[in-house]
Amino acid sequence: MRTLIRLLLVALLPLAASCGGDEEAAGPISNDLIGSWDATQIEIVSVANPDLTVDIIALGGHGRLVLESNADFGLSVGVPGEPTEFAGGVWSSTNVLLLTFDSGDIEGTWRFDYVLNGDNLRLTGATAEYDFDGNEVDDPAILNLTLVRPVSYTHLRAH
Repeated sequence: MRTLIRLLLVALLPLAASCGGDEEAAGPISNDLIGSWDATQIEIVSVANPDLTVDIIALGGHGRLVLESNADFGLSVGVPGEPTEFAGGVWSSTNVLLLTFDSGDIEGTWRFDYVLNGDNLRLTGATAEYDFDGNEVDDPAILNLTLVRPVSYTHLRAH
């Protein structure tokens, strides 16, 4: 089990670097994205074989992304039997969502395409790595997250 946990954490700790380009320049934050988001799916997809996927939530894990109005963010991910991992940094959203890490074990920037539908947020396409075949060599992967606002936060926004 310890090996599986280590593999899952490796997938969430890529040394991803942001690609250049005007669309990815830090810009204003979207007020619609501000708040806490609980993961309902943390999906890691093999680039070589897109049918090969791992879902950390389906394995009993949990995750939360908090996007603050001052452009700070925090990310926590946990899997059963292991301490929850925390990382943070700054975020921005133009036509993509950028999470630039400056604390925790994650380095670089994750670049996601995103779709916001009410209290549901789908983030897709961040560059990641994961050891799909267990040979201790990370394989290129794509990270996708499906998130929902906690009921308590949704209730507070309505009042």
